[in-house]
Amino acid sequence: MGVPGVHTCANSKCGQEFRRLADGKLYAFTVDDPQNWGLPAHLKQKVVWLCSACAESMYVRLDRRRHVVQLVQRRTEAHVHTGGFRMKWSNVDSASISGIGYDKSRRVLAIEFLPHSKAYLYFDVPPEEHQALLNSQSKVEYLDQVFKPKGYRYQGPLKGRWVA
Repeated sequence: MGVPGVHTCANSKCGQEFRRLADGKLYAFTVDDPQNWGLPAHLKQKVVWLCSACAESMYVRLDRRRHVVQLVQRRTEAHVHTGGFRMKWSNVDSASISGIGYDKSRRVLAIEFLPHSKAYLYFDVPPEEHQALLNSQSKVEYLDQVFKPKGYRYQGPLKGRWVA
């Protein structure tokens, strides 16, 4: 079974050949400007594939400003340097948000924004609110329309790579 334009794993360090859809994760992104992505004018999707091994530790995101595919390392747990909170991280599919962390015992929510890894910590956030944010269709719309109006105390922006 062939997928046009997909021959090997998107991780250039891997090189695993594409054979079947069940052997990894296929990403299809709609693009308005195919030529800028190195695609013929009639194709409106950038398609990339990660083999199973690579898909366990990373995912794919498009940088639409630079017209490149980015491989992003998955995080499961990390320490936020500011305050030493123990965060359980969730990778999110968002053009604006890199990841969302939550320390359930301290009720602290962390949001790391793209492209410069600026982050905000929100305090006294109930677990249900964290889950609602993760489940929302658009994380940014949820933040602006539902989360921020609730007035949670926050700290930020924290600049640089603040997650170990």
